[in-house]
Amino acid sequence: MNIDVCGVKYNVFQIEEVDNDPSCLGLCIYRESVIQIKRSLSTERKKQVLVHEMLHAMSVSYTHLRAHETK
Repeated sequence: MNIDVCGVKYNVFQIEEVDNDPSCLGLCIYRESVIQIKRSLSTERKKQVLVHEMLHAMSVSYTHLRAHETK
């Protein structure tokens, strides 16, 4: 699945283990425009984790935008 976060296309992958950590539910890898979500989660929990990771992506996008505006 692909999603757009503040104009950046992110690839979303469901994987067995996120960040080699069994307790990790999701991860946003900004430099690669990738969001990873733990496959074994319920559909509802996957949605929650996706929103959480999208907020991380938005935060990074906003920080980069603000840095360019202040130059």
